[in-house]
Amino acid sequence: MRSRRERQQHENVFYHLLHSRALLAAEVIILILVSIALSREVITRYTVQREIRELEKQYGELERQNVEIGSVISYLESDAFAEEEARTKLGLKKEGESVILLPRADQIVEQSSNPSSRDAAAQNTRSNTSRWWQYFFGTRI
Repeated sequence: MRSRRERQQHENVFYHLLHSRALLAAEVIILILVSIALSREVITRYTVQREIRELEKQYGELERQNVEIGSVISYLESDAFAEEEARTKLGLKKEGESVILLPRADQIVEQSSNPSSRDAAAQNTRSNTSRWWQYFFGTRI
């Protein structure tokens, strides 16, 4: 058994060791290192979470585009699209239908503003003899 004095010396050593400046400095350095490691981990986790959110947004956008493309493809494969293309581009019609071709608005404007088209329209209303007269002699009757 240890004597009381030995126990006191032993407790004194621990007391001095626990209250020494070297141990305090080591504790502070360890605390700083742990804080730095923890802050790096927090920053890394935040960055990863932000990237995950951005990728989820991109995924949602790609899913929406995929749905749109799927609906366009299904329309292009449908009979309604084939019928519309046959009518507009090939000029086909169903039995009992009649096709009427109307000039576009820009063609109508061009024709009305073009003076030669007005002259052609005026020549069509004149008689055949007066048109021949103008052709040979260059003057109108």
